[in-house]
Amino acid sequence: MVSRCWVDSVLRNIGANAPAKVFVVGARAPDANARHDVCIEPEDGEWSREPFEGLLAKIEATVRDHPMQHMFYGDEDSMRDKPENIRRSSVTEAVQVFLASSDKGNALRSFCGFSVRVGAYYVVPVIQLPERLFQKFPPLDLPKSDDPRVPKCVPSFLHGAIGRVLGEATTELQRPEPGRGVFFSG
Repeated sequence: MVSRCWVDSVLRNIGANAPAKVFVVGARAPDANARHDVCIEPEDGEWSREPFEGLLAKIEATVRDHPMQHMFYGDEDSMRDKPENIRRSSVTEAVQVFLASSDKGNALRSFCGFSVRVGAYYVVPVIQLPERLFQKFPPLDLPKSDDPRVPKCVPSFLHGAIGRVLGEATTELQRPEPGRGVFFSG
């Protein structure tokens, strides 16, 4: 798993000296028989399940209305993977929406990695940074385009670094027994 110490080290190395908050949110899979709808790790941290009340309903609505629902692929493997890809995308999006609602009041900005099925839960790695940090790393002037051939760019160097760290977190979640034997520092 991605620890706060590692995230802080990455931030320091790019000149972004600010405390990061690092945690994971787990949303119970629809076919699972788990005790809680939502789990937060670390459990003894400052986060609770209460702000995520209604998360499963939001996920289901997002799955139902997902743009990929109307996509048809020419190969069998892609069609087979489509429902799982829609679910993973929807979990990530719903967690991001729930976090965004509390970010403004707490002067934070939350970033989510792509969700991964781990046991009975879809798990989303999260990094929260102080909003003030983004003044030091202003966004780039990006060309506005709806053309799908124009590559999508990250808005700033800081966004790129956080995206890379969250990509690593998602990779770690996909390993057998993710987080086993790793000291988690939130």
